[in-house]
Amino acid sequence: TCTGDLNRSLNWPNRVWLSWEDFQNTGSTTKLCRDGLGDLITRIHFDSKPLIMPLWTRVDDILSTKLLDLGFEHKFSQTAMFLDISQRLFFSESDLDFQKISTLGQADTWCDITSRSFGYDIYNPAIYKLIGKADVELLLACRDGQTVGTALLYDDGVVLGLHMLAVDPLFRRQGVARKMMQKILYETRSGNTKYVTLQASVIGKPLYEDLGFKEQFEIVNYIWV
Repeated sequence: TCTGDLNRSLNWPNRVWLSWEDFQNTGSTTKLCRDGLGDLITRIHFDSKPLIMPLWTRVDDILSTKLLDLGFEHKFSQTAMFLDISQRLFFSESDLDFQKISTLGQADTWCDITSRSFGYDIYNPAIYKLIGKADVELLLACRDGQTVGTALLYDDGVVLGLHMLAVDPLFRRQGVARKMMQKILYETRSGNTKYVTLQASVIGKPLYEDLGFKEQFEIVNYIWV
């Protein structure tokens, strides 16, 4: 939904955001800060769920300061990273198989594993809407008949966005995440995709750096409860 210059998700992921055009336009964020960001936030904060607003730090220093003044707190940070897929070789050997989700039951499994991995509830109907989309792949990673991980891929033909890479807590510390990444990157390299992008957590960043990903910018997530 949209309220003035802000958008928000009514369910998971409980985010508030500006349009990409506003992120690129410093004058737009300055005007928003001056003309009533606090009023907009108050109007959309109508339920008990916390609101999280991610900001690209290279663009939004003015807006970051305003959010802190309004009572937002710095919740967590992520690093935007990219990989030129042509610059690295990746191995196909793995004891993992990928299943592409095509049914609601598989989507429920995906949501359950991802929710337990990240520690918050995924809104299942939002994932249902992605089933069958040509540019989206929802993956279940399986080993010896057990589902051990998940991933969401968005491919526009040039750039592959890698999202929600998750390992079932029961199978952590077994190299599953690395094997999933190696397999995804190996299969991606055989197509026309030139770059892979992702948003790395503090925990996941060393793995991505080891695989050749480079930093682009930091994403700082602010929360208002």
